[in-house]
Amino acid sequence: MNANEIRKLQADRDSLRCEAHKTNSDDSWKAFREVRNKIKSVINKTKRNFIKTALSSTRPKEVWRMIHRILHPNKKPLHADPDKLNDYFINTNERILGTKPAALLDLLEFIDYLSDGTTPQQSFSLRPVSHREVLCEIDKLRSDTSTGIDNIPV
Repeated sequence: MNANEIRKLQADRDSLRCEAHKTNSDDSWKAFREVRNKIKSVINKTKRNFIKTALSSTRPKEVWRMIHRILHPNKKPLHADPDKLNDYFINTNERILGTKPAALLDLLEFIDYLSDGTTPQQSFSLRPVSHREVLCEIDKLRSDTSTGIDNIPV
């Protein structure tokens, strides 16, 4: 079984898990468990076949290279450019929705427009908040649910 077939099984597993949580029926949970267990067995079988093939080589150098690779995996730390990582998260909304973010000037004009209200119900204001207030509000957020349409959990 190749990587694409395993990825398809993983996608099936994820959709079955979602369905099982929604319906909470025994049949959907059973289907989810069957696919999950099949993925585990397929991955283990694929690993065994890979190692068996690698160790069955007639060239000792290849065999020792494989043994070394298994026993001493690459310990180099992953290097990520913080700016690229930041850009990725900044542009997530643009990638998902296909829209450009509003310019800062537009946002400031919008805030000024909101603060021009004549009644308290129409007015808008921002007040300074402390670090503790922010942490308190974050603690109130539920971590077991999605924050919105983006399905990104807290």
